[in-house]
Amino acid sequence: ALPFLVLISNEEEAAAALAAGARGLIPADWHVTLDKEFLERLRRQNVALMPSLGPAEAYAALNRGDVAVLDRSLVQQSAPRWLIDQTRAALAARQGGKEDKVPAAPAAILRAARAAGVPLVVSSSAGRALLFHGAALHRELQLWVQAGMTPAETLVAATAGGARLLGRDRRVGLIQQGLDANLLLVNGNPLEDIRATEQVAAVYFHGERIDRGDLLVEK
Repeated sequence: ALPFLVLISNEEEAAAALAAGARGLIPADWHVTLDKEFLERLRRQNVALMPSLGPAEAYAALNRGDVAVLDRSLVQQSAPRWLIDQTRAALAARQGGKEDKVPAAPAAILRAARAAGVPLVVSSSAGRALLFHGAALHRELQLWVQAGMTPAETLVAATAGGARLLGRDRRVGLIQQGLDANLLLVNGNPLEDIRATEQVAAVYFHGERIDRGDLLVEK
């Protein structure tokens, strides 16, 4: 059977997902709370948790009309120009003045799940407002480290953890003989500074170097 993941909005939905055999749970927003007993149940059943921190930060930025995310290097490199321009215009038109505090719940869930020994997998929630595909994942890594995870734990959750969750760990997720040579080379050491993952030097897929310039050309 194929593994499946479930978006949850409360603990009742989470319990139903576990009963149905879900391999992973994704809190749908930053209001979800999971108590210690439930986290222990996840650990016993080896069910992964994917608590995205990026959406809460993005929501706060939207309320402020903050365009800083649009100027990030990876967003400029990978997001379509029309999308960046439309988003910038929409943010400029906002009146502001709304609550801009980043909710603490997602980071609290992450720390509690880590303490309980729950399998953790990085999820960027890319596609939502201000969460651009690719760039959002790198920002998510930074938010995990800010929340108290070590860079090594975070990188494992973003690579081997995801591969294991999807039952693909015999093909991807590690640098190991016999596995697919899918590699991201960066300038710097992300084990010392997680922001180094944004300094992309080269990308390899199945051992072949990818021309990033071709990928970024809009057609």
